[in-house]
Parts: sequence; structure tokens; C-alpha cells
Amino acid sequence: MPYLYLKVFIITLSIVMTLGVFWEISEFISDLMFRGYPGYRLAQEDSLFDTMTDFIGNFIGAIIGINLFWATLKKINKTRDMDSLLERIGKALEDYVNSF
Repeated sequence: MPYLYLKVFIITLSIVMTLGVFWEISEFISDLMFRGYPGYRLAQEDSLFDTMTDFIGNFIGAIIGINLFWATLKKINKTRDMDSLLERIGKALEDYVNSF
């Protein structure tokens, strides 16, 4: 389980931070495109502070999300048997799809 936790942690954190970087790149491009419009400049004061708080928020949100995921997983999988858990999830999804 510790290896699985580390693997999920690294992958989730990498995806969240990568999406955050793409979001900040799009904000930067929009700043360049619309900087000549009246009133837009006021919205972009302290943009470095905005970028850093966005990254910090992404990081904290990813940490909270990972911990919630593991807490939920521990609650629904008391036997710590991943195979039976995945089988139950697959059966529940199959039943859900077949109910339509």
C-alpha cells in the first residue's frame, strides 16, 4: 500500500500542477491579447501574486483530494483487498449502466 499511495500521490499531484500551469499560460496569453482594452489593466495588477496563489491553491487542493480519496477508500475497503474492491466497483458500474 505505501508504494501505491506514493504512486497515486505523484501522479495526481503531477496532473493537477500541469493543468494549473496550462491555466496560467492561458491567463498570460489573454493578458497579452487584451492588455490594450480599457479597464483590463486594472484586473491584472499583482498578477505574479495571483499566479503564485493559484499554484498554492492547486497544491493544497491536490493534497486534500488525495487524502479524501484514501480516507474514502479505507472506509469502503476494510479488508484492504484491492481485487475484490475493483470487482465490486466494476459490478456496481455494470449494474448502473444496465439499469438504463
